[in-house]
Amino acid sequence: MEGENVSVGSEVSRFDVSAKKPKTWLWILLSVILAAGISGAGIWYYMNHKLTTDKNNLQNQIDDLNKQLADLKSPTYGWKTYTNSAYGFSFKYPTTLSSIADKIPTTVQLDNSPTKNLEISGDGKMIQVWANPGGFGLEGLRDAYTASIVDSKIIVSKKEPNPDWVVGDGNSQAVLGVMQYNNLSYLIAFVYPDSKRVASLAEFDTILSTFQFTN
Repeated sequence: MEGENVSVGSEVSRFDVSAKKPKTWLWILLSVILAAGISGAGIWYYMNHKLTTDKNNLQNQIDDLNKQLADLKSPTYGWKTYTNSAYGFSFKYPTTLSSIADKIPTTVQLDNSPTKNLEISGDGKMIQVWANPGGFGLEGLRDAYTASIVDSKIIVSKKEPNPDWVVGDGNSQAVLGVMQYNNLSYLIAFVYPDSKRVASLAEFDTILSTFQFTN
């Protein structure tokens, strides 16, 4: 009897110990599920990040293409830019105006000589700009355009019915009246062939729209 009792106790003990052991297959299953979850989350994050990045890159490309398209449509596409830092202004002009005679000083001077101006010419046309702290000695010139400088841009408020005069040799001249900006005076004129009056005045308007004043 005693031998049988010991045998039964041993069996019960072995049963109890095995019952307390975690089941290996359950741990394996949980590990697989956890690994799959982590992997899936990583893949989702990567794909979502890549999708967002690709979307942003595509939008940037679209924006660049739209800008290039807008530039191509702009009437000033391909034009050159003149800048004078001393007198604080810049503007764009057609590439057909290729000859530059710049007599505007590189530093601001009190001399109001009308000969110190900028002339950019070509194709029978010429843009002229005067910039001085005071007057120009040109106040007798006919002010065909009435304009002012607002927020660093030229705003034309009035054009005379025939905003030009004949300067000889088959040419006429459109004149923008004297404008004041930050203690400096500016005067702008445009010489063009009489035979191209309408197109030339439209070109002059476009040039005026590009002027920027920084002083």
